[in-house]
Amino acid sequence: MFPPHSGINCAIPGKLSPEVRKVSDKYASLDRLLEQDAEARAFFSRLPEYVREQIRTRSESINSFESLSDYADNLTR
Repeated sequence: MFPPHSGINCAIPGKLSPEVRKVSDKYASLDRLLEQDAEARAFFSRLPEYVREQIRTRSESINSFESLSDYADNLTR
């Protein structure tokens, strides 16, 4: 395993570590995030339907890829 700040991405396939995205842009809502961020849109589309439904119920509080990823991780534990 490489040291955490070696510049080498050791993320597990399908999961994004915080090092993968250095800056998490903020958007007004989930809809804006999905409209403007192709990576977030692809991530969201790969989630199970029940997870997407739960995320949509909190769409106003999900305003970045990081918040989307964190919430999805919480729902799939």
